[in-house]
Amino acid sequence: MPVPTKTAVIDPSLLFRQALVRLLDGSGFLVVRQGADCDDIDDPDSADEMPALILVDPRTAAASRTDWLSDLRARFPSVRIVVLTEQWDKRLFGALLSAEVDGYLLKSMTGEALIAWLGLVMTGHKAVSGDLIAATGGSTRQIPAGRAEILSARERQVLHGLMQGKTSKAIGGSLGISEKTVRVHIHRVLRRLHLANRNEAVLWAVSAGLGSQPSQAMQMLASVAAEVPQAALS
Repeated sequence: MPVPTKTAVIDPSLLFRQALVRLLDGSGFLVVRQGADCDDIDDPDSADEMPALILVDPRTAAASRTDWLSDLRARFPSVRIVVLTEQWDKRLFGALLSAEVDGYLLKSMTGEALIAWLGLVMTGHKAVSGDLIAATGGSTRQIPAGRAEILSARERQVLHGLMQGKTSKAIGGSLGISEKTVRVHIHRVLRRLHLANRNEAVLWAVSAGLGSQPSQAMQMLASVAAEVPQAALS
């Protein structure tokens, strides 16, 4: 059984923190530290207490200091840091581009989409909410918006297969078509939705609300990553 990613949650809202803990626990993540402020997350006494991921809302008391993000990065140099907030902040997004943070996500997304994005962050990718594409002017890769209606019935079937964590061969077996035909349909899905690879197709489907369970999001990302060459993930 995979070891869950140890996670710290920093958010001024106790209600939101409690909801986020329930969402993350059992979905490939384990919240080991939480608080209303960056200063509430003490430096761990042992490696067992060190989080691998920090989710932080910048609306904290410590955030009133201009150097709060640099301080957090200095304290946790090898930890993935994702800003999870309600609104766009140009300065914080600039910090993402300068590699101080690993993601900038908006709370308006679904829980399943959040789990999927965090899964990509933990594989070394940058995560940015699709809602920010207009604000960034396309300065970083986004998952384009789109409607499932533009896909054919067979293309939607193949996409659902990817979301279930199936390989091309398994999808072909369940649909009664060849693995080669499945790959053709996947190529058409990518072209129609203006996506770069299968990972983006899966994330697009999650963001569009076509998924079901958060754990399924983790499973599908693992399966897609295993089947796609690393060069295709960049």
